[in-house]
Amino acid sequence: RYIYKFNPKNFIMEYMFVCGAGRVRSKTAAKVAIRLSEEYGVKNFSAQYFGLYVDHEAGREELSKRLNKSDVLFVMESRMVNDLMREYNVPEDKIGVLYIEDIYQEDDCDLVKILEEELRPFFDRKSL
Repeated sequence: RYIYKFNPKNFIMEYMFVCGAGRVRSKTAAKVAIRLSEEYGVKNFSAQYFGLYVDHEAGREELSKRLNKSDVLFVMESRMVNDLMREYNVPEDKIGVLYIEDIYQEDDCDLVKILEEELRPFFDRKSL
């Protein structure tokens, strides 16, 4: 289901979280990931978020660079995988699907709990 776990030998690890609008699920996921990185003492970690289905001020080429620069992209829904590959040339092996429906508000307790459960293995060195 997932393609990459944190490797402490990497200088910097950058996760990009992608949802439809980039306002709720992916924004909350980035916050949860940052908190988990601090909890587990992961240094040089960055978490960004992105709305796949909104107009962006940056051009498509710049967005493609930003997405491809990330070590891992987590999408909330499986349909987003093909859209990232087609629209932004992101390799499939860089994309993990979290399977989180668009039914939550930002920082919703249930959403945070799901994200913690899904993301914790990527920071827990015992599971590497």
